[in-house]
Amino acid sequence: MATETSEQVVIQAYRYALRPNAAQVAALEQHCLSARICYNELLRELQHNLNLVRWEQKVLDGRISEYLSWRPIDLQNLWNQEVRYRRYSQYACAPADAYTSSYYDALPRALKTWGERRDTGWGFPRPRGRRHDPTVTYYRRGETGKPRLAGHNQQGVELPRVPGMVLLDQHPRALVQSGAVIKR
Repeated sequence: MATETSEQVVIQAYRYALRPNAAQVAALEQHCLSARICYNELLRELQHNLNLVRWEQKVLDGRISEYLSWRPIDLQNLWNQEVRYRRYSQYACAPADAYTSSYYDALPRALKTWGERRDTGWGFPRPRGRRHDPTVTYYRRGETGKPRLAGHNQQGVELPRVPGMVLLDQHPRALVQSGAVIKR
């Protein structure tokens, strides 16, 4: 009788502070601005759709319009087809990851929280202002994709559409020793 052995995969999360130079700061701020605009515009589209359907039910005693789907892939399609190229063509050159962090992470999380707590008085998610903590999540794509560790002693990280290597505040010894790969 053969015995099966199964290996357990351990997923460990690490967070490192970045030390970007002036050009890198400008690029990162542009990516954060793009992510905030994507979040706010998609939120505005969803709010308008909810209000329209509620008005139709109240006034017309029935629905003509359909609810927009809140699935991340549908939010991505809405952003790419309706909003991004028609209203904000100047942000078409930003990396896709800047937008992906909005419609795959931030907005679905906000809508899920609202759906769970709206019976207790929570209001619909609000648009993000300029003072909101700017964040962008970069996802690794392919074997040579970015973000990835770089530099002589792997003391920095390369990010998409950010010039040069962004230095890390601490050396990622744990990542280097274990042979880990940055996923996002």
